[in-house]
Amino acid sequence: MDNSVIDNHLLNNSETSTDLSIFKWWEKKRILYNISIGISGVFIMLIYAKYVQPFEIILALIWGLITNIAYFSGVIIDLSFRFYLKIKINASFLFYIGLIFSILFTLLLALGYYESKTSSF
Repeated sequence: MDNSVIDNHLLNNSETSTDLSIFKWWEKKRILYNISIGISGVFIMLIYAKYVQPFEIILALIWGLITNIAYFSGVIIDLSFRFYLKIKINASFLFYIGLIFSILFTLLLALGYYESKTSSF
């Protein structure tokens, strides 16, 4: 049987979910999250390639660390809803909403930064 089917069943059934199974599910999704955030940052840096300084690459890596810390809030929200509030939450929905928000925020932040560097006020 497909592991994702088992994972989804466990995550949608709070009686059988454990802290560990929820944490493992979120960790499997972290790779997709990191790749998506990385691609969005690289996309903006490629558009503004002639303005990118070496220290900005280091800042982009630090941004990746910050977004991974923020990613962990999804696990905390998921666990809090399930175990403290006794509310079944769709982890996939929570993941994709967070992913879309993180990508848009990354794009807007990087776009604003490079536009402010290139504009002539």
